[in-house]
Amino acid sequence: EHEGTYPLPDAQLDRFLLKVLITYPPRNDEVSLASLAIAGKRGESLDIASVDTIGTVADLQALQDACMLVSVAPQLVEYAVDIVAATRGAHGIRVGAGPRASLALLRLARARALQNNRDFVTPDDIKALCAPVLRHRIVLDPEWELGGGTADDAVAGILSRTDAPRA
Repeated sequence: EHEGTYPLPDAQLDRFLLKVLITYPPRNDEVSLASLAIAGKRGESLDIASVDTIGTVADLQALQDACMLVSVAPQLVEYAVDIVAATRGAHGIRVGAGPRASLALLRLARARALQNNRDFVTPDDIKALCAPVLRHRIVLDPEWELGGGTADDAVAGILSRTDAPRA
């Protein structure tokens, strides 16, 4: 699976904001893709007239600025830090996540709140982002993996043991 490639060191993996799991396309999409490839179609020659522009660089910068205005209660900052700290020494995890994970959780929680038309972060915003933010930042125990455990399973266990703020 990784022949000819080298896995990134943990310090470099930690620089990715999140890890999104993408599944294979449906069969008919894969057939279309393969058909275009064998017909000699390359990316630059594909018709993109039907692709809509959803934003400009200025729009993206405005969204980033708007995210900075979303409030995060101090107890939610502590909650995010507690979740990340719990990865250090948790069952099934050999190496836990570092402080960048807390920052990523809080930044993305602000964006999720904004996406949901709120100007404040909730514990659910943080919980919803834990797996994508943490799955590439932790190193699992080999025994955990051999037993069928995944990073998402380990994160779910931490969430079940970490009390969310009530107020």
